[in-house]
Amino acid sequence: MPWAMIVVVMLLGAGSSRTKQASSDMVLRTERFSFHSDPWVNLHHFLYQWARAEAGLGTGREAVQVPERGDLERLGDTERADWNEAVAFYRRELAERSYLFDDLMLALQVELMRLGGDPTAMPPDRPTGLRRSLAAAMPIYTAHWWTEHDRANRAWVEAQRSLVMRHEESYVADVERAYGGAWSGVLRVDVSGYANWAGGYTSNGPDHTVIWSRDDGTQGLYGLEILFHEAGHQRALESSLVRDLDRAFEASGRDQPGNLWHAVLFYTAGWVTQRVAREEGLPEHEPYAVHEGLVNFRGWRGLWPALEETWGPFLEGRSSREEALRALSGG
Repeated sequence: MPWAMIVVVMLLGAGSSRTKQASSDMVLRTERFSFHSDPWVNLHHFLYQWARAEAGLGTGREAVQVPERGDLERLGDTERADWNEAVAFYRRELAERSYLFDDLMLALQVELMRLGGDPTAMPPDRPTGLRRSLAAAMPIYTAHWWTEHDRANRAWVEAQRSLVMRHEESYVADVERAYGGAWSGVLRVDVSGYANWAGGYTSNGPDHTVIWSRDDGTQGLYGLEILFHEAGHQRALESSLVRDLDRAFEASGRDQPGNLWHAVLFYTAGWVTQRVAREEGLPEHEPYAVHEGLVNFRGWRGLWPALEETWGPFLEGRSSREEALRALSGG
């Protein structure tokens, strides 16, 4: 795609003392993505993970370390009391909720990007105390942690910028062909100092992705793969894939593995990222699901070899989508 056709907005000033959402929250806009570093989205995830750490929630892969908890003693007495109160609210009301499956948490992250700097704009039926906690915590967050989180967010976007700009159109063509749906508009991606334990997630209504900028698993080509994977969760793409998998297994009379549709998303994003690595002359890329051991999780075993045998040839152009779906379902 000609460079002149790419719309890019780079706003690199951190604006650490400001809490009102403004144009500087947008870090980069391309033809297909809009990347943001929004203080409210960041604060919410920070409080959530801080509260989970205090409650001892999350073990193994789901454990998220929050080293900023060690900074608490350098806050003033009033700041510390207000911050502890906000953390206590999150611990009591939200910490045990999952970002991957909880409707309230998914709704909150969409509402946060619409606050325009005013937490009272959040719907009144949200948990009592949420708006007050956000309003009280924001000045403390901006004074002590936001500058570093914002810097990390912008550095993550800058590290991905050139690869996204060069490969987004071929990626969109690949996923439309693979999933059978149509890409819809420009996907908003909020980059955050903290997110969920998985490194990123996507909600629908509207389609919106959050990516953890400081997680070891979202750096380099894995950051690109996480972006590509999460973008595949857009409603129009994901629902089309799920529908066609359901139809293929119904026709074959076999039961569909519960995680198959998600494994297809991981496999496709990994395959596209491997191609990017080859085209860029970078070291060979191991797909995220393999690198992180997802393929060996209970409920995933056997899915990856099946995809290599059936979905891989389709992505490479050696078979049709219909043939791949039929082979995958055993039809």
